[in-house]
Amino acid sequence: MRTIFMIPLLFYPLPLLMGYFIPDKPLVMVTYNSNNKIKTKAIFRSDFECLLEAIYWEARSETIEGMIAVANTVLNRVKTVGWPKTICGVVYQPHQFSWVFNPQREIDIHKAAFDLAKKVAAYVLEHDDVDNTDNALYYHTVDIYPPKWTKQLVPTVTLGRHIFYAQK
Repeated sequence: MRTIFMIPLLFYPLPLLMGYFIPDKPLVMVTYNSNNKIKTKAIFRSDFECLLEAIYWEARSETIEGMIAVANTVLNRVKTVGWPKTICGVVYQPHQFSWVFNPQREIDIHKAAFDLAKKVAAYVLEHDDVDNTDNALYYHTVDIYPPKWTKQLVPTVTLGRHIFYAQK
């Protein structure tokens, strides 16, 4: 599938955390498949922005495949019982991502990595049926000793500097 266009192209990063509110209007992604049949998918701006933030802050130095894996983990949680049912709910769930409570994040933006994360977020939302993590719900960096919580999980794949895990 290929994206023809995305409406609107306006994007406001971190709207709620910076003290202003932007209405949650849908971004409409119009796509077509190999049979040239048009398929339309509506994605809410807040979900797009929350996924973008997760990709940027968790995987900005990763390959595109690694960024997609982080995004897929967020989407897998949304689809799993016991997790919040929205992307923003998963991303901002307490004690899941340390960057959420980092006040420096609003000023430490690397434009090229942020722009790439936007493209990855749009791609993953359009292709939400493709998962390169084998249903992973968790991950951690390879730079740390495996946390205790990994003992109850099955490693599925290592992509870049992250090890991904699924439930047993």
